[in-house]
Amino acid sequence: MLEKLNQQPLAVKLTIAVVLAAILGGAGYYFMVMPILDKNKVDAATLAAKQKENDELRAFESKVADLDRQIIALKQQLEIQKKIVPDDKDADKFILLLQDTANDSGIALRSLQAKNVVNREYYTEVPFAIEIDGSYYQVVNYFQKLSAQTRIVNVEGLTMKSIGKGGRYSPYAPTDSVIVNATAKTFFSHEAMAPAPAKK
Repeated sequence: MLEKLNQQPLAVKLTIAVVLAAILGGAGYYFMVMPILDKNKVDAATLAAKQKENDELRAFESKVADLDRQIIALKQQLEIQKKIVPDDKDADKFILLLQDTANDSGIALRSLQAKNVVNREYYTEVPFAIEIDGSYYQVVNYFQKLSAQTRIVNVEGLTMKSIGKGGRYSPYAPTDSVIVNATAKTFFSHEAMAPAPAKK
């Protein structure tokens, strides 16, 4: 076969050589170059997507400091909210608050009795029946001091009578003139309660 090929004219030999070179080149391109080109296309698309994502995120880069400041401010607000409406009942702290405020106001907290806790959707009421005595202005000062506390304190059902009409406790101070009975309420927060299942 090589002899036949050698006997062919130069033009035929060149044609055969060109055809073989084209076949080999095409095969090489198809099996070697095309996979690389396809991979390059995929890599280029991935790179473009990453660059686009980076460009979109770069707009937020300058806002990171602002977001950090907002997070810190929100955490501080949350701590303040926890003081106003704590997550726990903290009844002992509330009792101390009532007693310390009474001492600061110059009145006597004569009686303090826990009442039934009332659950609401997002918070719970913790009521205490209190009885105090002192001068009228000392009592007013007491309730003003309670209203200025960080923790929410509501006073309801207030009744007032003069000591001359009878009191259970003695001795009274010379300046004492009124006895006040009321309900002091505080609150603590909890997760929203699930609605009760419908009765069949």
